[in-house]
Amino acid sequence: MGKYFGTDGFRGEAGITLTADHAYKVGRSDVPAILKYTRNVYYIGNLEFAKLVPGEAHFYNLDGDEIEKQTTEIKWDAEAAEKGGFEHFMMKEIHEQPKAVQDTLNSVIKNGAIDLSSVEITEDEIKNFEQIYIVACGSAWHVGMAAQYVLEDIADIPVRVELASEFRYRKMPLNQKALVIVVSQSGETADTLAALRLAKEKGITTMAIVNGVAVDVNSLVSMNMWGLTPDFLDVLEEGFKEFFEKEVPGNPLKAEYLIPIFIGELLEQGKMSVKVLKTNDTWYGMTYHEDVAAVKGSFKEMLENGVYKADLFSDL
Repeated sequence: MGKYFGTDGFRGEAGITLTADHAYKVGRSDVPAILKYTRNVYYIGNLEFAKLVPGEAHFYNLDGDEIEKQTTEIKWDAEAAEKGGFEHFMMKEIHEQPKAVQDTLNSVIKNGAIDLSSVEITEDEIKNFEQIYIVACGSAWHVGMAAQYVLEDIADIPVRVELASEFRYRKMPLNQKALVIVVSQSGETADTLAALRLAKEKGITTMAIVNGVAVDVNSLVSMNMWGLTPDFLDVLEEGFKEFFEKEVPGNPLKAEYLIPIFIGELLEQGKMSVKVLKTNDTWYGMTYHEDVAAVKGSFKEMLENGVYKADLFSDL
């Protein structure tokens, strides 16, 4: 996420957050970890420096010129980023699907019809796309794999799903009449942001699907599509009941409103379930070459102190 220089400064090559009220420095993907201390933060951009001294923070560009930074108030709820009482994040995500689907549909439905004007993409632009690249990391990449088949079936456009860490480093010809869709839970995944910048530099249209308000992604993409949107539209229960009884039977195309309820019923009836298998973790990761020794030393120390179990890497 960043690279330390001495004890009082570091470089931001991806998203880095500094709290404005305390002398903490935290990777931006871990913003929830600092919300118990403050909601006012500084965002450090790509290839920018921060120098911390007691009670002050100074920011510089790559040329060493000091730059001004405005504080940003974090307004979203940290609880959404925690397990919420579930043993696993996956279980939490599954049980939140009815609300997630409902919020997503509500965000693009106006006057009883789907309206994608907020996505800032026209029908003519869609017709001109010859290729779609879905770029993501981790679980978001698996979502892209599932979306690939749906998009190819509906839009009749070839879709390639790329790991962001591969997309950003691999030299490959990119179709200039393509759409690059980046998918990120936080909107601040380092490799995904780097891949996004690469697509922008090549003049390719970009789109972001994120969970919530992502500062870095918002400033880079050509358009936004909120995938798992935050709470911003209240739905009146009685109004929906009336809609289901009067509108849906006569117009099946409006049945997308029923999807969240259907998912909720499956969960309540126990017809949809997830089993988490117990197994040793397999670890994958990337770091700077010059930091490899420090990373190895850190893992060795944590193993010796019992932070991780002794057979952590036994399956490698």
